[in-house]
Amino acid sequence: MRIHRGGARFRQEREGDEMKGKKGWGFALILAVCLAMAAPVMAADTLKIGVMYPMSGPLAYTGQQCLRGAEIARDLINEAGGVKGHKIKFVIGDSVSPKDAMAEAERLITVEKVPVISGGYSSSNSFAASDVCERHKTVFWITTGVGDPITSRGYKYIFQLNTRASQWGSTTADFLAKMAAPKLGIKVKDFRLALIHEDSLFGTIIGDNCVERAKELGLQVVERITYSHKTVDLSSEIAKLKAAKADGIVSIHYVNDGDLFYGQAKQMRLNTKVMVGSVFFGLNQFQKKFGTLVNNVCVVDPPTRVEASKLAKPAAEVLSEFRKRFKAKYKADPGDPGFTSFGGMYVLLKNVLPKAKGFDAKSIQEAALSLDLQKLNTPYVFGVRFQKPPAKTAGANLNAFPVIMQWQNQKLIVVYPEKLASSPVELPMPTWKQRTK
Repeated sequence: MRIHRGGARFRQEREGDEMKGKKGWGFALILAVCLAMAAPVMAADTLKIGVMYPMSGPLAYTGQQCLRGAEIARDLINEAGGVKGHKIKFVIGDSVSPKDAMAEAERLITVEKVPVISGGYSSSNSFAASDVCERHKTVFWITTGVGDPITSRGYKYIFQLNTRASQWGSTTADFLAKMAAPKLGIKVKDFRLALIHEDSLFGTIIGDNCVERAKELGLQVVERITYSHKTVDLSSEIAKLKAAKADGIVSIHYVNDGDLFYGQAKQMRLNTKVMVGSVFFGLNQFQKKFGTLVNNVCVVDPPTRVEASKLAKPAAEVLSEFRKRFKAKYKADPGDPGFTSFGGMYVLLKNVLPKAKGFDAKSIQEAALSLDLQKLNTPYVFGVRFQKPPAKTAGANLNAFPVIMQWQNQKLIVVYPEKLASSPVELPMPTWKQRTK
């Protein structure tokens, strides 16, 4: 009987243990399911976006300016509650060269799992990375790269927010023929134009289209010189420009080579009646280094310095806030890189992602293609409306346009087109002898 009772007690204890085990296992299962269901919700509090610019190497200065602009756009959106309640988090990629841009795009897509990559400074880097993004069907939201070939292949996931390089070239020629030549009292057919530009995708496309449009308008193209933006000496190129005796010089460059060009132009007394440059000439760094010697230099760029008062009120308020924050934090006005990066990122976070059905690449792509933002209604100044597939130029921003600005009293202001101008253009440029007295 004891054995029986002992056996019964053993069975009861064992059955109790089994029951406890089953209850414990059941609780663990329920907990696991709950955690699994909760994980996406917790992760959904933050939305990761890839941001890719050259953070090191010869283009690092402008790449860092781009990142600063994008960060201010992110901060404005996050402070307002984020995107559908999700705070935006950047995952940074360093696109030093085309090869690096491809590798970083691959990492951001396959390792970081981002549905969209924003950025792309340098047309050559953007062109290379666009192949990777298209292959993976991941949105590449290019805020700064301007090379036409980027959106000349009928790709479906590549969006080029900024103006295209061809527009920079043609707008420069239009300015010279329609505003500069008359101001100088020179007939268009007698106007002598010389070009010097770095030989990457960026400079070459601007140069090609400037020459083509100049010839259409009747300007005389008397010299065209190319060089590598990595060069450390432009004295022989400047000597050729001096020999050309041009009324106008178009100089397309990045930062280091632009600094080199202007410094050697001063040393060698390269005089001309009107000079139109790019990138470096549009940065406060240019004014800080050369002081009053920047006056009268013109710049072809996106509409970086358009007065906010010329925009629709909501866009004007955002643009003014951006400029205020940038100057307070970095003690300088934002140049083209910071401005275009801010504008592009703001449109993505404010106008695209909130419209997307989901945060997957396909939903973002569809939302982007539905945009129709008009001129003066975005902090970009120009509007946003993309060419749609299957067009060869799918992804190009049909509402984007550049302007011509000029340094006057050491401030960069818009002079062309006239409807956006803050002041008439001041020409001719004084000679170096006059400027350095």
